[in-house]
Amino acid sequence: MNTINTRVSCICIDENNISRVNINENAEVDLADAEEIISTILKIRGGEILPVCIDIRKLKSISREARQYFASDDRPRVGNAVALVVESSTTRVIGNFFLGLNKPSYPLKIFQNVNDATGWLKGFFI
Repeated sequence: MNTINTRVSCICIDENNISRVNINENAEVDLADAEEIISTILKIRGGEILPVCIDIRKLKSISREARQYFASDDRPRVGNAVALVVESSTTRVIGNFFLGLNKPSYPLKIFQNVNDATGWLKGFFI
């Protein structure tokens, strides 16, 4: 399995051919980190756009600029569907509220465990 580490994450392609982004414990993600994560996903996939699972359970914080970049339709597209894995039901509610305000142009769903997220993402392979 090809793995690339960034300052705040570990990115790989799992056995299901899903791009996996695991945010490091206590990571503080800023705009430069967000840009690096997107470019690394594109690099590891060779530009191919397939499902992405992002595990943010250990995330300490993310800047407003980084959130806006991830939600923007102007950034390079890396996935035909994205699953976010969060720590708690409270985080999940807050995330769904944010998604309601910033509707992405691709399917995005929030989960509390990786297996449920992966199961959902498997439905996006053509």
